[in-house]
Amino acid sequence: MRLVITLFTIGLLSACANTEQQNLATQNNWYKVGTIDGQQGHSEKSANDLKKLANLGEINLADYKKGYEEGLDSYCELSNAYVLGVTRQYYQGVCEDRPNGWKFRENWISGRHSTAAGMM
Repeated sequence: MRLVITLFTIGLLSACANTEQQNLATQNNWYKVGTIDGQQGHSEKSANDLKKLANLGEINLADYKKGYEEGLDSYCELSNAYVLGVTRQYYQGVCEDRPNGWKFRENWISGRHSTAAGMM
């Protein structure tokens, strides 16, 4: 039952994030769209993905990339890695090219193998 609730919550949050990003794209706030992707540890969207999000309207790729990098700065903090692992969140390897990227992965794996994970 706990698994069903967790999966439902993750799905709901993803749907909310997608709706929020569509609204931000409509408002031409590409910086915030990028920030959300980075903070959630998603892979960087391609120009084609951004155009779809904007319904073929204008995109500002530079603003998106700036926001994405700043969002990743937050996501890739080492203290975040262990928590992501313990809570069984998927890691897409977005921190690999950053300083301490290997350490982020180690901390995430450590969290995945932690006995604390069963308590959540």
